[in-house]
Amino acid sequence: MAWPAHAADASATPLKLCVQDQPFYPYILPGGKGSFQRLTTQAVAQLPVQLSIAEVPWPRCLRRLQDGQFDGAIGGWTAERTAFAVFPMKNGVIDPQRYVGAIRFAVYRRKGSMADWDGKQFRLPAGATVGVQRGFSFGETLKANGVPIDAHSTSASQLLDKLAHGRNDLVIVQKAYGDLALQEPKLAGMIEQLPLQYAELDIYLMLSKPFQAAHPDLVEQIWNAIKVARRPHG
Repeated sequence: MAWPAHAADASATPLKLCVQDQPFYPYILPGGKGSFQRLTTQAVAQLPVQLSIAEVPWPRCLRRLQDGQFDGAIGGWTAERTAFAVFPMKNGVIDPQRYVGAIRFAVYRRKGSMADWDGKQFRLPAGATVGVQRGFSFGETLKANGVPIDAHSTSASQLLDKLAHGRNDLVIVQKAYGDLALQEPKLAGMIEQLPLQYAELDIYLMLSKPFQAAHPDLVEQIWNAIKVARRPHG
């Protein structure tokens, strides 16, 4: 599903973005209602840009960005993504002042489980797996570090459901969603959040290399506008 962020302008540069199609409360929500979508829309409103944002499965979003079907996506930095996308930089390193926002991730387990996270490494029984959402950047890192992962779930709700039914021993879920989900009595009776946070991930508007090559000044204007638009939000 794609939706235009504001009215078309014949003189404006088309900017086609994609985000994941699964709700990621409160950051990515259907119909452009998530805080990251709204901030991006606000940021480019005064620029000569015709913005549209499509909601598609996250792995497909990244593939289509790589293939040139999208100009950008809202997501985290990884070394692998720099092969086909650019991020806001300053003095040769990524510029955290021009991020869209940050997301906190927590680790969850079934109550009574011996599986654990000590803030640096996982303690898992033999044959155990850590569930992560499909296409998420830290899944690649865990796999590279030898952590047995299950990366087939497409949403945080699916991850928590699989945890509750014993199909994973630990899961990594966006904390704001997990806090909300554990207000349900059934889940609260079965699942607990571990005390140590897994990660805080900075999220950026990554743009395709062809888009940057064609519009280098506009790209900088977009990233600078995101920095300005984010200020009232902390």
